[in-house]
Amino acid sequence: MIFLTFSILFSRESITYSKLYNNETNSIDIENILSNKICDSFNKKLFEGLANEKILKFNYYFSNVSNKDIKNITNFRKKLLLDLQKNCQEYEISEVDELLEVYENLKK
Repeated sequence: MIFLTFSILFSRESITYSKLYNNETNSIDIENILSNKICDSFNKKLFEGLANEKILKFNYYFSNVSNKDIKNITNFRKKLLLDLQKNCQEYEISEVDELLEVYENLKK
C-alpha cells in the first residue's frame, strides 16, 4: 500500500525542468523548485510517521535532479537553504542539510 501511494506521488509530482528554464539567466531555478517541493511535503505531512523517512525524503526530493542541473554544489546548497528559510520557516533546515550531504557524496 505504501509503495502504491509513493508511486502515485512520484508520478504526479514529476517536474519537467525544461518548462522552468529561465531564458534571462540561461539556467533552471532548481533550488526554488526543490524548496517549494520540500515545503509542500512538509505542509502536507507526507512523510510523517513513515519508516525509512530520510530515505524516502531523499528519493522524493532529489529524484529529478541531475548533475547537469547543478553547476556548483556550494552555490546550490546556499541558495536552496536560503529559499527554504524564506519560504518555509517552520521546516528543520538541518534535515535538508543532511540530505544535501548525502547527495554530494553520491555525486562524487
